[in-house]
Amino acid sequence: MRPVHAETAPAHRGGFHFRYDEDADLLFARCGEPEPCDNVQVDDNVVVRVSRATHEPVGIEVIAVTERFNKDRGAITRGFARELLAQYGPSAAYKLRNRR
Repeated sequence: MRPVHAETAPAHRGGFHFRYDEDADLLFARCGEPEPCDNVQVDDNVVVRVSRATHEPVGIEVIAVTERFNKDRGAITRGFARELLAQYGPSAAYKLRNRR
């Protein structure tokens, strides 16, 4: 069984929480404490969580992350998760605003 990497670092209220499950090749990251969110699929296997209260992107989930982004498992880090949230977050918030 491969390890699950998890890190928490101060950033947003409650910190930035990162988890990568090597067996499932699943990345999950969120800013702050858990809160009610809407899930927005922004690309194949990429879902961004958008806060219902603030309408800001606060999390991301990526299935088959190494295959999807052509990365080695060691490259799936908290920094990479932050980059993905910054890349996909704005389009998720936009999609959510325009589907209401």
